Amino acid sequence: MKKIYIIISIIAIIIIIVQSSGFTYNQEQKYFESGVPNSQMETIAKAFTYTGADIKESNLNCWAKISDDFMDMQYMEQLSEQIFKKHIYNTNQYECFKSDEDSFRQVMFTLNVDEDIILVFALQTIKHESDSETYMLVDVVQNNSYNYIIDIENKILDLYQAFDIQPESTACIIGALQAKADDEQIDQIYRKVFNNLKIENVDAVESGGAFSVTGYTPLIEDSIVLGDHKVNINMACRYNSFEDKTYILLATPLICVEY
Repeated sequence: MKKIYIIISIIAIIIIIVQSSGFTYNQEQKYFESGVPNSQMETIAKAFTYTGADIKESNLNCWAKISDDFMDMQYMEQLSEQIFKKHIYNTNQYECFKSDEDSFRQVMFTLNVDEDIILVFALQTIKHESDSETYMLVDVVQNNSYNYIIDIENKILDLYQAFDIQPESTACIIGALQAKADDEQIDQIYRKVFNNLKIENVDAVESGGAFSVTGYTPLIEDSIVLGDHKVNINMACRYNSFEDKTYILLATPLICVEY
Protein backbone atom coordinates (compact mmCIF):
# COMPACT_ATOMS: atom_id res chain seq x y z
CA MET A 1 0.00 0.00 0.00
CA LYS A 2 2.90 2.33 0.70
CA LYS A 3 3.95 2.12 -2.93
CA ILE A 4 0.56 3.39 -4.08
CA TYR A 5 0.83 6.53 -1.96
CA ILE A 6 4.36 7.08 -3.26
CA ILE A 7 3.03 6.88 -6.83
CA ILE A 8 0.41 9.54 -6.22
CA SER A 9 2.92 11.73 -4.36
CA ILE A 10 5.32 11.58 -7.31
CA ILE A 11 2.55 12.63 -9.69
CA ALA A 12 1.58 15.51 -7.41
CA ILE A 13 5.20 16.70 -7.31
CA ILE A 14 5.40 16.58 -11.10
CA ILE A 15 2.25 18.74 -11.35
CA ILE A 16 3.83 21.37 -9.12
CA ILE A 17 6.98 21.34 -11.26
CA VAL A 18 5.00 21.69 -14.48
CA GLN A 19 3.03 24.64 -13.07
CA SER A 20 6.23 26.81 -11.95
CA SER A 21 -11.45 -4.10 -19.81
CA GLY A 22 -9.14 -7.17 -20.46
CA PHE A 23 -5.95 -7.28 -22.44
CA THR A 24 -3.87 -9.89 -24.26
CA TYR A 25 -0.26 -10.29 -23.24
CA ASN A 26 2.23 -11.37 -25.87
CA GLN A 27 5.97 -11.21 -26.20
CA GLU A 28 7.39 -7.68 -26.36
CA GLN A 29 8.63 -8.13 -29.92
CA LYS A 30 5.09 -8.19 -31.33
CA TYR A 31 4.73 -4.46 -30.77
CA PHE A 32 7.65 -3.59 -33.00
CA GLU A 33 6.90 -5.70 -36.07
CA SER A 34 4.51 -3.17 -37.65
CA GLY A 35 7.05 -0.37 -38.04
CA VAL A 36 7.18 2.99 -36.29
CA PRO A 37 6.02 2.93 -32.65
CA ASN A 38 2.82 4.88 -31.92
CA SER A 39 3.06 5.63 -28.21
CA GLN A 40 5.56 6.95 -25.69
CA MET A 41 5.92 3.63 -23.91
CA GLU A 42 6.21 1.71 -27.16
CA THR A 43 8.90 4.08 -28.38
CA ILE A 44 11.11 3.76 -25.32
CA ALA A 45 10.34 0.02 -25.03
CA LYS A 46 11.69 -0.58 -28.52
CA ALA A 47 14.83 1.39 -27.68
CA PHE A 48 15.21 -0.40 -24.36
CA THR A 49 15.63 -3.75 -26.11
CA TYR A 50 19.08 -2.52 -27.21
CA THR A 51 20.27 -2.43 -23.59
CA GLY A 52 20.10 -6.20 -23.19
CA ALA A 53 18.82 -5.66 -19.64
CA ASP A 54 16.16 -7.74 -17.93
CA ILE A 55 13.03 -5.64 -17.35
CA LYS A 56 12.28 -5.10 -13.68
CA GLU A 57 9.51 -2.50 -13.80
CA SER A 58 7.73 -0.11 -16.12
CA ASN A 59 5.37 2.71 -15.30
CA LEU A 60 3.17 5.30 -16.97
CA ASN A 61 1.87 8.45 -15.24
CA CYS A 62 -0.71 10.80 -16.78
CA TRP A 63 -2.30 13.88 -15.26
CA ALA A 64 -4.22 16.97 -16.34
CA LYS A 65 -6.40 19.73 -14.96
CA ILE A 66 -10.03 19.04 -15.81
CA SER A 67 -11.77 21.85 -13.95
CA ASP A 68 -11.24 25.23 -12.31
CA ASP A 69 -13.72 24.32 -9.57
CA PHE A 70 -13.30 23.00 -6.04
CA MET A 71 -15.46 19.91 -6.40
CA ASP A 72 -18.02 18.60 -3.97
CA MET A 73 -16.96 15.30 -2.40
CA GLN A 74 -20.14 13.45 -3.32
CA TYR A 75 -19.87 14.59 -6.91
CA MET A 76 -16.22 13.51 -7.03
CA GLU A 77 -17.14 10.03 -5.80
CA GLN A 78 -19.83 9.65 -8.45
CA LEU A 79 -17.66 11.07 -11.23
CA SER A 80 -14.67 8.90 -10.27
CA GLU A 81 -16.69 5.71 -10.42
CA GLN A 82 -18.29 6.68 -13.70
CA ILE A 83 -14.96 7.53 -15.37
CA PHE A 84 -13.12 4.51 -14.00
CA LYS A 85 -15.72 1.94 -15.05
CA LYS A 86 -16.53 3.50 -18.42
CA HIS A 87 -13.09 4.43 -19.64
CA ILE A 88 -10.52 2.37 -17.72
CA TYR A 89 -11.70 -0.89 -16.18
CA ASN A 90 -15.28 -2.07 -15.72
CA THR A 91 -15.01 -3.81 -12.37
CA ASN A 92 -15.99 -3.41 -8.74
CA GLN A 93 -12.84 -5.15 -7.49
CA TYR A 94 -10.96 -1.98 -6.61
CA GLU A 95 -10.08 -0.30 -3.34
CA CYS A 96 -11.25 3.25 -2.76
CA PHE A 97 -9.38 5.81 -0.63
CA LYS A 98 -10.86 9.20 0.18
CA SER A 99 -9.55 12.41 1.68
CA ASP A 100 -11.87 15.31 2.51
CA GLU A 101 -10.23 18.40 3.97
CA ASP A 102 -10.98 22.12 3.90
CA SER A 103 -8.78 22.87 0.89
CA PHE A 104 -8.01 19.41 -0.53
CA ARG A 105 -10.20 16.48 -1.53
CA GLN A 106 -9.22 13.25 -3.21
CA VAL A 107 -10.92 10.09 -4.42
CA MET A 108 -8.45 7.36 -5.40
CA PHE A 109 -9.16 3.91 -6.84
CA THR A 110 -6.48 1.21 -6.83
CA LEU A 111 -6.81 -2.03 -8.74
CA ASN A 112 -4.49 -5.03 -8.70
CA VAL A 113 -5.02 -6.15 -12.29
CA ASP A 114 -2.85 -9.15 -11.47
CA GLU A 115 0.10 -9.88 -9.19
CA ASP A 116 2.42 -7.80 -11.40
CA ILE A 117 0.19 -4.85 -12.35
CA ILE A 118 -1.19 -2.01 -10.21
CA LEU A 119 -3.53 0.56 -11.73
CA VAL A 120 -4.29 3.81 -9.87
CA PHE A 121 -6.92 6.40 -10.77
CA ALA A 122 -7.53 9.59 -8.80
CA LEU A 123 -9.40 12.87 -8.83
CA GLN A 124 -7.80 15.61 -6.74
CA THR A 125 -9.40 18.99 -6.11
CA ILE A 126 -7.52 21.88 -4.51
CA LYS A 127 -8.75 25.23 -3.21
CA HIS A 128 -6.30 28.12 -3.18
CA GLU A 129 -6.83 31.60 -1.78
CA SER A 130 -7.88 33.08 -5.11
CA ASP A 131 -8.81 30.12 -7.28
CA SER A 132 -9.36 26.35 -7.39
CA GLU A 133 -8.45 23.44 -9.64
CA THR A 134 -9.23 19.75 -10.10
CA TYR A 135 -6.88 17.17 -11.57
CA MET A 136 -7.39 13.70 -12.99
CA LEU A 137 -4.48 11.29 -12.57
CA VAL A 138 -3.85 7.80 -13.91
CA ASP A 139 -0.85 5.67 -12.97
CA VAL A 140 0.05 2.14 -14.09
CA VAL A 141 2.96 0.10 -12.73
CA GLN A 142 3.92 -3.27 -14.20
CA ASN A 143 6.63 -5.62 -12.98
CA ASN A 144 8.87 -7.58 -15.36
CA SER A 145 7.30 -6.26 -18.57
CA TYR A 146 5.66 -3.32 -20.33
CA ASN A 147 3.06 -5.17 -22.45
CA TYR A 148 0.01 -4.14 -20.46
CA ILE A 149 1.05 -0.50 -20.37
CA ILE A 150 1.53 -0.41 -24.14
CA ASP A 151 -1.93 -1.92 -24.54
CA ILE A 152 -3.65 0.50 -22.17
CA GLU A 153 -1.78 3.74 -22.98
CA ASN A 154 -4.03 4.76 -25.88
CA LYS A 155 -7.08 3.91 -23.81
CA ILE A 156 -5.89 6.28 -21.09
CA LEU A 157 -5.19 9.02 -23.63
CA ASP A 158 -8.69 8.55 -25.07
CA LEU A 159 -10.04 9.18 -21.58
CA TYR A 160 -8.41 12.61 -21.48
CA GLN A 161 -9.56 13.34 -25.00
CA ALA A 162 -13.14 12.78 -23.79
CA PHE A 163 -12.52 15.88 -21.63
CA ASP A 164 -10.96 17.65 -24.63
CA ILE A 165 -7.61 17.97 -22.86
CA GLN A 166 -4.05 16.83 -23.53
CA PRO A 167 -2.48 15.25 -20.43
CA GLU A 168 1.05 15.61 -19.20
CA SER A 169 2.70 12.21 -18.91
CA THR A 170 5.86 10.34 -18.02
CA ALA A 171 6.87 6.83 -19.02
CA CYS A 172 9.78 4.87 -17.58
CA ILE A 173 11.35 1.43 -17.92
CA ILE A 174 13.78 0.02 -15.36
CA GLY A 175 15.98 -2.95 -16.13
CA ALA A 176 19.11 -4.64 -14.81
CA LEU A 177 22.24 -6.30 -16.11
CA GLN A 178 23.93 -9.00 -14.09
CA ALA A 179 27.21 -7.86 -12.52
CA LYS A 180 28.95 -4.53 -13.04
CA ALA A 181 29.01 -3.14 -16.56
CA ASP A 182 32.32 -1.52 -17.47
CA ASP A 183 32.63 1.91 -19.08
CA GLU A 184 32.97 0.51 -22.59
CA GLN A 185 29.85 -1.62 -22.21
CA ILE A 186 27.86 1.33 -20.84
CA ASP A 187 29.05 3.54 -23.68
CA GLN A 188 27.97 0.96 -26.26
CA ILE A 189 24.53 0.67 -24.64
CA TYR A 190 24.01 4.42 -24.70
CA ARG A 191 25.10 4.63 -28.33
CA LYS A 192 22.75 1.83 -29.44
CA VAL A 193 19.76 3.27 -27.59
CA PHE A 194 20.36 6.85 -28.68
CA ASN A 195 21.03 5.85 -32.29
CA ASN A 196 17.70 4.01 -32.33
CA LEU A 197 15.93 7.07 -30.94
CA LYS A 198 17.80 9.51 -33.25
CA ILE A 199 18.77 11.55 -30.21
CA GLU A 200 19.86 15.20 -30.53
CA ASN A 201 21.08 17.77 -27.98
CA VAL A 202 22.80 15.21 -25.76
CA ASP A 203 23.82 16.32 -22.28
CA ALA A 204 25.56 13.97 -19.80
CA VAL A 205 25.99 14.24 -16.05
CA GLU A 206 27.84 11.90 -13.68
CA SER A 207 27.15 12.22 -9.96
CA GLY A 208 27.32 9.93 -6.96
CA GLY A 209 28.11 6.85 -9.01
CA ALA A 210 25.18 7.40 -11.39
CA PHE A 211 25.54 8.38 -15.03
CA SER A 212 22.59 10.28 -16.56
CA VAL A 213 22.09 11.46 -20.14
CA THR A 214 19.29 13.63 -21.52
CA GLY A 215 18.42 14.44 -25.10
CA TYR A 216 15.70 15.04 -27.65
CA THR A 217 14.14 12.50 -30.01
CA PRO A 218 11.84 13.43 -32.90
CA LEU A 219 10.10 10.06 -32.41
CA ILE A 220 8.21 11.44 -29.39
CA GLU A 221 6.00 14.47 -29.99
CA ASP A 222 6.00 16.00 -26.51
CA SER A 223 9.03 17.59 -24.84
CA ILE A 224 10.08 20.00 -22.12
CA VAL A 225 12.69 22.75 -22.22
CA LEU A 226 15.82 22.58 -20.08
CA GLY A 227 18.05 25.59 -20.53
CA ASP A 228 18.08 26.29 -24.26
CA HIS A 229 17.24 22.78 -25.42
CA LYS A 230 14.19 20.62 -25.88
CA VAL A 231 14.38 17.38 -23.87
CA ASN A 232 12.17 14.30 -23.99
CA ILE A 233 14.54 11.41 -23.24
CA ASN A 234 16.47 10.61 -20.08
CA MET A 235 18.64 7.54 -19.63
CA ALA A 236 20.62 6.63 -16.54
CA CYS A 237 22.63 3.77 -15.12
CA ARG A 238 23.94 2.88 -11.68
CA TYR A 239 25.71 -0.13 -10.26
CA ASN A 240 24.22 -1.71 -7.12
CA SER A 241 27.06 -3.49 -5.32
CA PHE A 242 24.70 -5.18 -2.83
CA GLU A 243 22.79 -6.91 -5.63
CA ASP A 244 25.76 -7.01 -8.01
CA LYS A 245 23.58 -5.58 -10.79
CA THR A 246 23.82 -2.59 -13.09
CA TYR A 247 20.47 -0.84 -13.24
CA ILE A 248 19.45 0.96 -16.42
CA LEU A 249 16.54 3.41 -16.62
CA LEU A 250 15.03 4.92 -19.75
CA ALA A 251 12.27 7.51 -19.50
CA THR A 252 10.38 10.26 -21.27
CA PRO A 253 10.65 13.16 -20.71
CA LEU A 254 12.65 12.73 -17.49
CA ILE A 255 13.26 9.99 -14.93
CA CYS A 256 10.94 10.69 -12.00
CA VAL A 257 11.87 7.76 -9.75
CA GLU A 258 14.81 7.26 -7.42
CA TYR A 259 17.79 5.31 -8.76
